Amino acid sequence: MALRPYPGKKNPLGFEKIAVCENCSFGKVVTQLTQSDLDKFYQEGHYWYDAAVSHSTKAHNTFQAEMRVTAVLRENGAPKLKILDVGAGMGDVGFYLLKQRPQAVYHFIELDEDARQKIQANLPAASIIDARQSSDDDYDVIFLNHVLEHTLDPAAFINAFKAKLRSGGLLYIEVPNRDDKFKGDVFPHTLFFSRQSLEILVKKTDIHLQRLQTFGRNPRPGQLIKDRIMAGFFHRLTKFKALNPLSKILDDKLFQYNVESSSGIWHGLLVRK
Repeated sequence: MALRPYPGKKNPLGFEKIAVCENCSFGKVVTQLTQSDLDKFYQEGHYWYDAAVSHSTKAHNTFQAEMRVTAVLRENGAPKLKILDVGAGMGDVGFYLLKQRPQAVYHFIELDEDARQKIQANLPAASIIDARQSSDDDYDVIFLNHVLEHTLDPAAFINAFKAKLRSGGLLYIEVPNRDDKFKGDVFPHTLFFSRQSLEILVKKTDIHLQRLQTFGRNPRPGQLIKDRIMAGFFHRLTKFKALNPLSKILDDKLFQYNVESSSGIWHGLLVRK
């Protein structure tokens, strides 16, 4: 294991170092905290309270959610799916999913009380569940979208939700690609995944890999003039919902969701039970 500094300013959880495996390039924060400690941090509302909520950020999150839902519906186009969205955030996945599949059953888990209330206000058909109390084991699809990097034991986390899938059900997982290498601040991420470390994780959890993609780009570092121009237009266009189709085109050109590359900024996995 090699140690590297934890990127970012001094943070409230005291993260200072990341231990990185020299064989598979998997990184894990050096901490004495437990998963319960992390859950408490999110329950207290720190994450979404501190997250940027500009109109352009909201639009970007919406377009990302559309991309994720579309990837899943290509694999299972049934009209009445039972979905569990873990770490649902502001409910972007649920909103687009129910728009495309009005008959779907959408359940979600979100630790942040304010975020839960916003989802329930915007999606009256959504049902919040407590994963610790629910015995449901017949979900068609479970989303673990940018959740694993906030845990301490990814294999245990995946296994807990794999048990809630029906036989043949799909698990959609998305995580950053070693974002400690290209972001100036990664708080509150605790895990940092390479492609090889995800392949090892899939084998460890005995799930069947359908697809593993490393994709996207970060348009900010050393920003090109054309990226600055597009980002400026995107920011202005997202003020007007009627211009969403054009905003979506610019967002895709900036982040290149459909371009696979070893240097991509995200990993997307689709696995089957």
